[in-house]
Amino acid sequence: RATVFSSDTGEWSALPWVDIPARPRRGKFWLLSGNMQTNGFLYWVYKNCKYMVSLDTATMDFSVTELPVFLKNRLCSFVVGEMNNGEPCIVYAINFTVGVLLRRTESDGVERWVLDRAEILETQLGLVLGKLMEDYNEVQVVAVRDGFAYLVTSERSKGSRTPSWFLSLCLETVKLEKLFRRTYDSFVQPYVMPCLL
Repeated sequence: RATVFSSDTGEWSALPWVDIPARPRRGKFWLLSGNMQTNGFLYWVYKNCKYMVSLDTATMDFSVTELPVFLKNRLCSFVVGEMNNGEPCIVYAINFTVGVLLRRTESDGVERWVLDRAEILETQLGLVLGKLMEDYNEVQVVAVRDGFAYLVTSERSKGSRTPSWFLSLCLETVKLEKLFRRTYDSFVQPYVMPCLL
């Protein structure tokens, strides 16, 4: 059920309850806590990473799509975002491999998330981070905006407080850039500020 707050009227409106397919019968908390948004859609992933619920904020319609099975890998991090043309995508990372999934209608007429491409970034990371790369064992996707994936390095030794590197990856050119280094507390929100010339 969606509940909407209008900043114009200052009032809340509750929409009708919707039956969500494949929802687990037991347990109150069957969705992962964080939500993702892009181009007028909100997304929530089932805890088992098998399905994703989306809400079209223009029509207030819910839908459920099945996710590719490899996203269930406990070493996988993924985020819904958009390519530079506004097309929705999922960017995932497993170890040092980053891949892009796009929505496509397959030969059976069903629309699914399908692999567009995957790149192993180990060599590029080595060039960008130099010898520092020896301290890290993977990258994680933390956000995807306007054709850029924002990544963070994961420490090889969890016991130390080694700061992580934050990186940007252009999804069109697959060029990786080092942004900054700081301790990662599991939340990041990229923001593009307007530029006045």
